[in-house]
Amino acid sequence: MESLKSNNITCVQKCKNYLAKAALLGFDSGFTFEYYDHDPNRVTLKRYDDILSKETVEIPEFVTVIGSYCFSDCTSLKEIKLPDNVTMIEKCAFENCSSLENICLSENLSWICWNAFENCRLLKSIKLPPNLKKILKEAFANTGLEKVEIPDSVDTIEAGAFKNCRKLKYAALPSSLKLIDNHLFENCVELEEVNLPPKISKIGTAAFYRTAIKKIELSDNVRTIGGSAFSDCYKLEEVNMPKKLGKIGPKAFAHCAVKEISFPDNYIVIGNKAFYSCKELAHVHMNSASLSLGDGVFDFCDKFQ
Repeated sequence: MESLKSNNITCVQKCKNYLAKAALLGFDSGFTFEYYDHDPNRVTLKRYDDILSKETVEIPEFVTVIGSYCFSDCTSLKEIKLPDNVTMIEKCAFENCSSLENICLSENLSWICWNAFENCRLLKSIKLPPNLKKILKEAFANTGLEKVEIPDSVDTIEAGAFKNCRKLKYAALPSSLKLIDNHLFENCVELEEVNLPPKISKIGTAAFYRTAIKKIELSDNVRTIGGSAFSDCYKLEEVNMPKKLGKIGPKAFAHCAVKEISFPDNYIVIGNKAFYSCKELAHVHMNSASLSLGDGVFDFCDKFQ
């Protein structure tokens, strides 16, 4: 691997080719690239020295990876366009870019890594490309996103990817998704609507904690609802219990507005305080012989007899 800077005249000839391209395209000398001998098609943008004074940045077309922390803490950056050769945005690449409003992603982007856009609070919208595969942990946490539509090409969305997006109202998930990971939409306090794909088998811990969802439709493939998954969803009035459901975690629906619950006849383990303080819950249909109830499952459900 060679590490190089665009004003470094001692770099190897292979690297000079990229620098010559950058110069030919009119780019300045502030870029630092990384080149891998074993992968000649991979060029990582590691740093841009002048970024702290820039509101917009154009990236050379030969760049394929935006490196870790490359633009992190660049509080003046408002707009950036990624060339179509970019396939990966590494961890924390745009973290804490508090003025970032617009970013045009590469059509060939396949990975958005950990915390890539965390704390980009002015980023209200983003178009995710059709070839995207992975959205890793907390990639868009605490951003200003108001709506997100995730293409069906995505097969992995990791924990907390959209947590604390306090202006997010709508989310469309890919049809192939099998797991709603932990804390995925936690504290998205304005989230009112989300589709749950039919292949989902598990809702993770605190996945929808403190959202504004009013109704949730779970497919019959859901077997596990994690602890606090829908806790503090004060507007949640309607939820179905899937036929294959086997476990409901502690406080899964605590402090919700559900009025009626019908459990299937299969054996279900229900964790402590699963429906704690559901003040509107008046009707529960269940076969008590097929349920394993934890402590205080229906405590402070004032209307439940």
